[in-house]
Amino acid sequence: MEYPIVKLDRTTGQEMLPLLVQRGLFSNFSNTPLKDDLLKAECVRLGVDNLTPEQKRIVLSAAGKYRSTNYVIRDFGNYQVGFSIGNLAVSELQSSLERVTLSSLGFRIAQIILAEVYTQRKLVDLIIPKEKILAYLGYTTKEKQIYRQIDDVMFSLMHLNYFIHEYRTNVSGKIKSKEWGWFVYDVKSDSKAYTLSVNKNFVGCIEAVLNSSKNEKPDLSRGYYRFPTAILPASRSYSTPALLLTNFLLLDSGNAKLNTEKIKVVAYNTEKFMDILRINYTRPREFKTALIKVLEEVKIIQKTKPSISELKNMKTATFMSTVLHIHLTKDIEALDAAIKK
Repeated sequence: MEYPIVKLDRTTGQEMLPLLVQRGLFSNFSNTPLKDDLLKAECVRLGVDNLTPEQKRIVLSAAGKYRSTNYVIRDFGNYQVGFSIGNLAVSELQSSLERVTLSSLGFRIAQIILAEVYTQRKLVDLIIPKEKILAYLGYTTKEKQIYRQIDDVMFSLMHLNYFIHEYRTNVSGKIKSKEWGWFVYDVKSDSKAYTLSVNKNFVGCIEAVLNSSKNEKPDLSRGYYRFPTAILPASRSYSTPALLLTNFLLLDSGNAKLNTEKIKVVAYNTEKFMDILRINYTRPREFKTALIKVLEEVKIIQKTKPSISELKNMKTATFMSTVLHIHLTKDIEALDAAIKK
């Protein structure tokens, strides 16, 4: 199989794809507290009739996970993500919740779907052979266990509705709300292929690229990045943080002052990489160990400054304030060729 270089929407890559790695979202759903109950309890505790927006933020951020009539909501401090299965019948709820799965496989299948949108030049009635999905993922048709997992991911992408509420700080009022909707719809499956349509919100500016004529200038305000699909089978054994870092390194344009003709340098402090990798450790030493492990795992990295050995020898406090420079091949064709070796 040929693994093409495709274009993906940069906003989708930065804001949406990382949301597809939530684990255990609906675990213990029946014991997940109701939002209204949490707020009422806080009113009782404070002896007030109503809470201010700031007080609501404190309560919900502390809860971390709660539910409303139609959503399960995960609160990450400065933003929330709600996952809805409100279009399912009550009788289907429990069995449906048990099928909801995304994690790293959902992340990779979403990339495959977006790659196929670009390759097939359409959003509606996209036909993706199951054998092709297996090849993208680095599996063979003999590995039967993956079929059910892919089915469950497609089910999840079809039934989960995504929205984000962003906040300036953990305790401030809401400043921006965005609903992404369902990733795919009208999903049909037979023994050989999936047929599905893709929400244009996730395709982003790539829709303008596909639909514009030669005389039109497409709206590329959301930006796009070139994605070598060969990275999909090459990263089959990657951990979830390694997949997230790989995605970020590909979409980031690098530091203009540090980039050279052949090398792209992605430079941020280590705390920024903590956010990107979604590594939630209370002890800085644990984060240091985890980040170094991921840096060693991601094969498209040529080198880091400080080097891996220097990072390992750093005191934790110094490590946490260090600006990390990650070097990788700037030319996407050259990077693609290296991945395929």
